[in-house]
Amino acid sequence: MISSTELVTQLSDLCVMAGLCYDLTPPVQVSPGVFTFYATQLHDSCRKRGECREQMFYAMYKEGRLVLV
Repeated sequence: MISSTELVTQLSDLCVMAGLCYDLTPPVQVSPGVFTFYATQLHDSCRKRGECREQMFYAMYKEGRLVLV
């Protein structure tokens, strides 16, 4: 079983690769291996004009690694 700290670290790394800003709040497990969390997409209008919106995202363990769904 993965620790909460390790899960947050993996989720943070995944968000960086996906262009998301994640505030390191622990995700909520909604079913075995599936988590919800909130993050902000860092698109051009967010970066340039500050038009940013936090949204809910899902992540799950697939074949031993965490992926966005």
